[in-house]
Amino acid sequence: MDGIVRAVDWRNIDNAGPAGSINSTALDMAKWVRLQLGRGSFGGKRLISERMIDEMRTPHTVVPIDTGARRNNPYTHLQAYGLGWFLQDYRGKLVVQHGGNVDGMTALVAMMLRIGEGGLP
Repeated sequence: MDGIVRAVDWRNIDNAGPAGSINSTALDMAKWVRLQLGRGSFGGKRLISERMIDEMRTPHTVVPIDTGARRNNPYTHLQAYGLGWFLQDYRGKLVVQHGGNVDGMTALVAMMLRIGEGGLP
């Protein structure tokens, strides 16, 4: 509030489990995104099966499209949650994203894929 930038001490959030406990670098996150865009392959090696990548990007929990969501994206027909990914369509593309934040630190990973390349027919 006073305009002074201050360091924020790391807080032990082990009890939060996966909901905020991932600590990573931008370089490592970029590698993880490349793994995702490579449909489970990275550096010439298959690390995750394509079937599992598709399963992660398949709707498992429907998220209702409320007035706010419709206002933000009047073109959407789908909002759902896959396995670790929020899923939404946008003008014929699949938006696959997940973000989070804790103690003023924020991350967001998002990919826009062609329908049929991301777990949806």
